[in-house]
Amino acid sequence: IHSTTGENPFADWSEVMVPYVTADFHAGAGNLTFTGADGKEHILHHQGYTNLQKILQRVREWFPSPEQLLICGESAGAFGVAAVSGDIMDAFPDCSDVTILCDSAMVPYDGWGDTSRELWQSPPHIADAVHSDNITLDWFKAIH
Repeated sequence: IHSTTGENPFADWSEVMVPYVTADFHAGAGNLTFTGADGKEHILHHQGYTNLQKILQRVREWFPSPEQLLICGESAGAFGVAAVSGDIMDAFPDCSDVTILCDSAMVPYDGWGDTSRELWQSPPHIADAVHSDNITLDWFKAIH
């Protein structure tokens, strides 16, 4: 929860926090079945994108036409900011004052495209945007 003191420029803003709980940078829409070390079959629910869409439906009810948006995240949440800021902006098409802040989302990896498509089963507009070892930059380029 942010401070409501006068020093905070966001003191009178409304805040919505989307917890990161699905290990897919808010970009997943699928389930991964795997065999665990215990020899049993398990399911990892990569449903971050699905969850975000449900949250956005609710947020649009509460805040139908915000004047400004600040979309921010850190660490794993920062990857999510890059992945879904376009979706958030699309949810509020009349809001032209949008700031995106992504802090600490840099993990070079040649397999991000396959991870997004095959493991997380991200929607095409997210998975198809990944072309390099820098998933954050690729997602930001897609937003731009």
